[in-house]
Amino acid sequence: MLNIVSKYRAKPSHSYHEVETFDITASVEPNRSILCSNSSSTKLVYLCLCGMFLPLIWIALPVYSKHIYSGSSVTLQISDMLLLDANVSTTWCQGQTLKMNKNFNAYLMDRYPPLLPKAQNLSITHRFELDDDLKEYWGFYLLKDSEMTITSCSKFMGASVKLIKGKKSLTYCTYIDIESSEEDDENRRKRLTPAAKGNVTMTSSGFTQEVDPEENGAFEENDVDTEDNTDSVFEDDESNSDDISSTSSSEEAMLKCEGIIISQPLISEGNCSSNDSEPRHNAIRYTVKEDGYYYVVFSSGDEKGPNPMMVKFDFLKTVYNVTDAELVCANATECSFPFRFASNQKIVVSLAASDNFIDELEETFVMESVCQPRTPLYLAFGLTLPILVISFAFI
Repeated sequence: MLNIVSKYRAKPSHSYHEVETFDITASVEPNRSILCSNSSSTKLVYLCLCGMFLPLIWIALPVYSKHIYSGSSVTLQISDMLLLDANVSTTWCQGQTLKMNKNFNAYLMDRYPPLLPKAQNLSITHRFELDDDLKEYWGFYLLKDSEMTITSCSKFMGASVKLIKGKKSLTYCTYIDIESSEEDDENRRKRLTPAAKGNVTMTSSGFTQEVDPEENGAFEENDVDTEDNTDSVFEDDESNSDDISSTSSSEEAMLKCEGIIISQPLISEGNCSSNDSEPRHNAIRYTVKEDGYYYVVFSSGDEKGPNPMMVKFDFLKTVYNVTDAELVCANATECSFPFRFASNQKIVVSLAASDNFIDELEETFVMESVCQPRTPLYLAFGLTLPILVISFAFI
């Protein structure tokens, strides 16, 4: 009986096969951890981008647009024609209102306006006197390919003429000129000029303007064509050598200012102050390379008294073709134009020359351009902001 039991135990009735073991923890758990980690980081990124930054952008965009397109001021001179493109938006503004203290013409175009193939002629002659350390300038807005010829003279030596592009360049380069003159006087142990450093007094066709010398800006150099008779020729007159030395040093300093297109001394002409004469020796001819404001600045370094001067401007002005304007506002002091949403509409303004435009050259006119806010668009941003925040609260 014992033998039967032992045989039975020795020979089991079932057979087992060995298999390779595998680590369930090593193969399954890491993958599960990676999936969970990716899901959490993705949700965190979505929450930061959509739940925080997007609402901030949703608030900042209309506020920034309201500030940028609220309105602007545009300076115009007689015969100027320009495109109101900066600080004007057909998306954020449902219309634009223009106001000025002089009658003007405005045109609403359905696209960027083309140029007329034929330029317009304009000639201006002006006589004036300049005391020592004072400057007088004229500003013109000129379109690309316009041509200007500036012919000028002074009765005494020490005067100069400069062509400057841009408002900031006018401020910065003129300040350098005054500062250089003061340094020259110090080196020669002479008195300082009456203009104090920091506030340069300039006369602009009859009115005085305080210039802030801290303003600076980007400048551009342009090529300029001058006639052969524009060389620096000095003739004997009542000016002394110190005046010539002062002018030469000042001109040398001015050439370092990149905002200046050209700077040159004026050849004196004894009959420059005569009403029957015209300037003969000093001429500058320049072709405009880029739309913008161009300033012609005259100065005198004759310390003995007022220096009679004369200038003649001859323009071949490129102008816009506004014959296909959608709306026209003619000879008015206030105009309003409606805008289509996100369209390519443009506004062109012009200040036509009247019969007495010579007298009006001594005035500068400022146009106020005011945006009429597109209220439905601003409301859309305000009303959808809570919905935007709530929609990302359940991520």
